[in-house]
Amino acid sequence: MKQILHIFIKDTRRFWPEILISLAITAFYVWACPNQWPSFYQSRNQLLSQMAGLLGTLVLISWCVLITRVIHADKLVGDTQFWLTRPYDWKKLLAAKLLFLAVFLSLPLFIAQNIILAEMGFHPQSYLTGLLFNLLLTTTITVLPIVVLATVTSSLVRMALAVLGILAGVVLWNVSYLFLSQHLGGNLFINGPSPIGNHLCYALELAAVGAAILLQYKLRRVWLTWSVLIAFYLLSGAVALIAPDRFLIDSSYPISTNQLGAPILLSYNSNPIANGMTMMRMNSMVPIDIQLETSGIPNGSVVELDRVKAEVKASDGSTWTSGWQSADRRKIFPGKGSYNGDFSMPLNVFNKFKSMPLSLHLTYAITQAQAGKVTTIPLPLRDFSIPGVGVCRLQDGSTSTVAQVACISPVRKLPLTYIKTRWPDNSCPDSLPLSDPGMDANAWLEQYPAGIGIAPLVQSNGIFYFYGSSDYSTNDKKNNNTCAFRYLNLFAPITFTQYSEVRRTQTSVTIENYRLPQLLISGKQYTVSN
Repeated sequence: MKQILHIFIKDTRRFWPEILISLAITAFYVWACPNQWPSFYQSRNQLLSQMAGLLGTLVLISWCVLITRVIHADKLVGDTQFWLTRPYDWKKLLAAKLLFLAVFLSLPLFIAQNIILAEMGFHPQSYLTGLLFNLLLTTTITVLPIVVLATVTSSLVRMALAVLGILAGVVLWNVSYLFLSQHLGGNLFINGPSPIGNHLCYALELAAVGAAILLQYKLRRVWLTWSVLIAFYLLSGAVALIAPDRFLIDSSYPISTNQLGAPILLSYNSNPIANGMTMMRMNSMVPIDIQLETSGIPNGSVVELDRVKAEVKASDGSTWTSGWQSADRRKIFPGKGSYNGDFSMPLNVFNKFKSMPLSLHLTYAITQAQAGKVTTIPLPLRDFSIPGVGVCRLQDGSTSTVAQVACISPVRKLPLTYIKTRWPDNSCPDSLPLSDPGMDANAWLEQYPAGIGIAPLVQSNGIFYFYGSSDYSTNDKKNNNTCAFRYLNLFAPITFTQYSEVRRTQTSVTIENYRLPQLLISGKQYTVSN
């Protein structure tokens, strides 16, 4: 322990300027951070908002410089370092470096996040578990990779070159993945987010950086450490390409065997409205649009169709089966309704089956959620708190067709939440009677995952779309004005209904004598019409 403290004090005394600069940048970020989420009744300070974004980047840069300087103080590259002549034990040296990072990086970050939560109206002690988990993610995903790169480089310049090389590799990988997913996505890859794959990649990264740091401190073999890092990069890339979720759908969404069956019934609408769809020909996949009718959803429930798999059988006996693809994840309420079910088919398969009557079997992986806590309040101008959701506020939309409610939740993903309020029949603010009954305005709060970050907040928007006028404007006949924006009916009741997941299962629908839509390819465009 004495040697650990000796190294820690030596590094603290030597790198106090870097420490002060990092702490100062973090303090300025905490001061500017709340301006990224202005209230409805506050004017947005663009300068401070932009400064907060810039300071967030500078915090990461200061971390990178401080970590590199501290690790390079006792270099692990080569065999002529001065510290090797001292009786340093590699385990104690590593412990001293980790103690330094915990005191001057992790602890200030934890304090900064507590201050930010308090400034935004939350009680930090109520979210201690979430803050510690956020700190763990930030350390393992951001700090430890920088530590690894510092252990295999000998100077700040080489460290910068290594970072640039990694960024170039990430860009190259994203371009390659986009190319492959566009041309082979219907058969090889699952479209949409891959939660299981993301968790596996995180576990692989944690194991890789941990092993690399231990190997470099114990053996000081740069080539071996780089081999571990490259192996991780290739393995995580394979996991992202394969997307294990597509092979685990049947276990994640088990087929219902009880008498109740699936919580939704699907049937084919044989008389769909004739329509056409034109899109850029970005890949070899053809979008197939299917009009379905929905029914059978239990009262108080909502159903979301997460994935779709198509099986095609032609009259000549030939078949084709797609992989699991992302579906239109629209929430469906009880009662009879319609659903625009679509999937993608490779162009060569489409050309093979386009002139044949088909038996089309669609299987959907679905999630059922049940309504739970309901909170109804008058729609206020100021910030308002919704238990279980967070702090919410009104925001103007960017166009005349949108208004929205934005909610901020600390260090966690917002629950699935449905918002209902009223559009006024006359929405000009200066002439709006509070007694105007208006019409329903509905929205879902977007569910963003709670990720890593300096600011421990997740913002989700509930966007209200207005459909009822060709030009999306409203006329004030009394004052002979035309309103440029449609506003929500202030002081009308607004209801937040929180849903919790009940189960996941599968349901299917079979369409006989189905014929594929007409397809016209013109240059780089697809035109698909029923």
